[in-house]
Amino acid sequence: MLIQPPLEADAVRVTRPDGVERTLPVDADQIVYTDTSLPGVYRLEIFSGGTLLQAQPFAVNLFDPLESDIAPRDVSLSGTPVLVQRADEQGAV
Repeated sequence: MLIQPPLEADAVRVTRPDGVERTLPVDADQIVYTDTSLPGVYRLEIFSGGTLLQAQPFAVNLFDPLESDIAPRDVSLSGTPVLVQRADEQGAV
């Protein structure tokens, strides 16, 4: 996870899904956070002098690539197959 805190930031805190918090000093334009071994929602907080500047959740999905696969699939409801028709979009919305 690449974090680019604002110039006035002096600390970044990441809270993992298990509640473990890690505070990192801002000593560069970019911070790399790699402790994303747990799937779930993490919370990123950016501070300046103890004042919260920004807070943002982010999600990590490690185990099931199909969980993020949004391609249409055929499904079966009550034993009756339901076929998905695929249409390509054309033009801008």
